Amino acid sequence: SFEYSTVGGWVSARGAGQASTGYGKIEDMLVSVRAVTPAGVIATGDFPRTAQGWDIFRLFAGAEGTLGVITEATLHIFNYAPENTASAGFIFRSFEAAVEAMRTIIQAECGKPHLFRISDPDETDIAFRTSGFDGTLADRVLQMLGFKTGSRCLMFVTVEGEKEYTRFVARKIKRKARAGKGMYIGTTPVRKWLEQRYSSAYLRDPMMDLGIMTDTLETAVTWENLLNVWKAAHDYVARRAKAFMMIHISHVYENGANLYFTFLSPMEKGNERHDFTTFHRGLVETILKHGGSISHHHGVGRVLAPWMEGHLGRSSMELLRAVKKHLDPNNIMNPGGTLGL
Repeated sequence: SFEYSTVGGWVSARGAGQASTGYGKIEDMLVSVRAVTPAGVIATGDFPRTAQGWDIFRLFAGAEGTLGVITEATLHIFNYAPENTASAGFIFRSFEAAVEAMRTIIQAECGKPHLFRISDPDETDIAFRTSGFDGTLADRVLQMLGFKTGSRCLMFVTVEGEKEYTRFVARKIKRKARAGKGMYIGTTPVRKWLEQRYSSAYLRDPMMDLGIMTDTLETAVTWENLLNVWKAAHDYVARRAKAFMMIHISHVYENGANLYFTFLSPMEKGNERHDFTTFHRGLVETILKHGGSISHHHGVGRVLAPWMEGHLGRSSMELLRAVKKHLDPNNIMNPGGTLGL
């Protein structure tokens, strides 16, 4: 959907790009907004920081169109020098080892990568299989070194900015990845992934038409709960016959990260809608039960709205409803239950 997205959409859904570990999510880049609401125009100043009550412009980040229409947004911008980008690929013997190395790197305070990604064993196996890597001499060498099919994980890193900075941070990351038992595998895997990163999104609708449920979910989770959520989600999917799921991490913070789930399974013929919604509901509840959030960057919409009050709490939802009622008293802005409003 990236090619069809807009700045207003990014702000409304609190989106995140694939380099958000370095640049932040859209709300981290947001300086001010101008929004037209049924109660009037809200326009905020583009000061770097203020201490004058609430940051009103942040009400519209994540509102998903329920409060008004964003007509202007002022964003932080960055110098972009792609010729300076440093990249690195690593392979680890297990997901647990890769996650621990990732946590160590992001908490090291020696600079942040921009793209920072781990593929779990299932996603890594798919990547190797579809690229023709399985069974090659290089694959056999990796297997001999203990990087086994079904447990090994890929990590991809890019660092952007001034040339000396990118090289410095990349060197630090390599040292810490190796200290965490990761093996450096060069830059080619990163480059190849970047070249095809948007193509898989176009497979969903054709596969659904063929009767194969194909969709994604994502969550934010603290480091202490990350492995619990990852394992619980895999266990849930494993209980369904002919179901498959792969998971990756792609947005990383000092206190946690996201988990991104892609699942596939044949649907019950003639009962596709109920089959899909039942399976989807169970996966959402599994994620929440084990310490994940409703969403990290996809937003809530109507599909995830039923979990909002239970997850945020009654008082928080009453606050959201009060803001909604003030700015949109007749409920004409994106009505129908978005965000549970």
